Amino acid sequence: MRPVEVAKQAAARWPEDTSFEAFLATLPLNEDNVYQFFFEANRDRIKVRSEAQALPKLKLIVQAIFDISAHRGFHAMSTRDLCDATGISMGGVYNYIGSKDQFSSMLIAFVGQTFTEINRVLLPPGEARHARLEAHVRAQVYMTELFRPWYFFVFMETKNAPAEQKGQVKDVERRLVDSLASMIEEGVAAGDYDCAAPKLVAATVLAVVDDWYLKPWYFRSAGTDVEAYADYVVDALNRLIGNR
Repeated sequence: MRPVEVAKQAAARWPEDTSFEAFLATLPLNEDNVYQFFFEANRDRIKVRSEAQALPKLKLIVQAIFDISAHRGFHAMSTRDLCDATGISMGGVYNYIGSKDQFSSMLIAFVGQTFTEINRVLLPPGEARHARLEAHVRAQVYMTELFRPWYFFVFMETKNAPAEQKGQVKDVERRLVDSLASMIEEGVAAGDYDCAAPKLVAATVLAVVDDWYLKPWYFRSAGTDVEAYADYVVDALNRLIGNR
């Protein structure tokens, strides 16, 4: 079953219960099965056809890439570094991710499509407009908490990537802003919000969301947990849109 279809069936407690715990209970993805979804999304590129055989090594490779990138930068990582970190041969690594550029492209597409689509369908269609908007923003914060290495890689490590991957990231960012802005625009049209620049507000709010996974050391030192930060972002959103 596709992850989006699972998400449609799972939306029960969320978003009535806005806690991180309720979000995790509803979300069909977790830190373990995300590799299964990643494999499914990239079957046409991963040369190992057996899912049971592929998943353990795929997880090992992706986690090693995240670790090496965090310490040395993805642009400085060689295939040999990846082989040394995983114990997998160069040919084996190639069978899973191809080139570095191909891996970047695979990961960007996965985060930009699967992660954001699941967030969208987790919102019940009958939910009140403003409750949907708040849940949408809160989910963005929670997703970056749960999948911090994935978001960090896509939006930071690709700064030194070729133009094609940079273009992919810009497209993802543009879709995120447009999605949030369209929800704000609906509220403006209904007379619920007093907001003259929905796209600017959307971009500002998402930049604040990004700070959660970009500066974890700061928020840990300040004693701020993910629910408190999500509350802060939602409060900032309400102020910016002039929620009536």
